[in-house]
Amino acid sequence: MGKRPSALLAGAAGVAVIAAGCGGGGDSSTASITKAQFVKQADAACKKGEERIQADFQAYIKGHKNLSKPTEEDFAEVVETVVAPNVEQEVSEIRALGIPSGDEDKVEAILDSVEEGREEAEADPKNAVQTTPASLEKAKKLAKEYGLKVCAG
Repeated sequence: MGKRPSALLAGAAGVAVIAAGCGGGGDSSTASITKAQFVKQADAACKKGEERIQADFQAYIKGHKNLSKPTEEDFAEVVETVVAPNVEQEVSEIRALGIPSGDEDKVEAILDSVEEGREEAEADPKNAVQTTPASLEKAKKLAKEYGLKVCAG
């Protein structure tokens, strides 16, 4: 593939990074965590998730040398093997933190938007890699409004 990343990987990396910090699923119960603690710990989880995604992309690149003209199957494989599982893992880590009391609706809106984005990416991988799904843009905006930095990036 050479030194330049393919269009597939460049686009998928963007989707994965936007999705990385804020997906859905898991237990939505509240816990005794402050908003400041939640923001700090969620952003740390997002940073770890971004690092995992980048490592998985590098592994994918090494295993797939001919990606200069990606196929529909390539797009689907990237979403299935790199994007979706990493988003799910990160979401689980964030949900395990608990949700600050009184912020359930705000945090759930973020998590629900990312879950929708992950589902959109799985349903139409090529489109999701080429253009960021609206639900992921919404999640990014909501995360930023809530005070998340890494997760909103």
